[in-house]
Amino acid sequence: MKISKVAIGSYKIAGKHFEGKVQSKVLEHIFFEAKEYVQNHNGANSIAIIYYKSTDNSIGKIDCFAGALLEPNAENLPKDFEIREIMVKEVLRARFEGHRLVTPEPNTMYQKIKKYADKNNIRLQKIYIEKYFSDDAIEVDYLIID
Repeated sequence: MKISKVAIGSYKIAGKHFEGKVQSKVLEHIFFEAKEYVQNHNGANSIAIIYYKSTDNSIGKIDCFAGALLEPNAENLPKDFEIREIMVKEVLRARFEGHRLVTPEPNTMYQKIKKYADKNNIRLQKIYIEKYFSDDAIEVDYLIID
């Protein structure tokens, strides 16, 4: 897993808000809608999930916005998706490439990011974004406090 500080600007995501249990069929449905959109339309390059501060993976409760990360040329958005844009100057990015069966758990990734942030005097927001490019490539961006 590679960790780096990256300048961003903004994220534009088309999707749906979800708050509830990780194993929810509703969340699974949103995820597959986003996957279908990414696979079949120009202007979306990955599935993206924004996790908000009330997410607690230790008890399986999440507060998120799941959908497709949009490029400027995105077209034909699903009619029931809304768009959220997050403005941010920089993020700490953890990138993992490898088979999904050996992908680190989110808490493991967070601990490594936190250790990197502490070592480099970087303060993190309690919002992070997961981006799934394929079955074997994931990026997790933790927003940096200005």
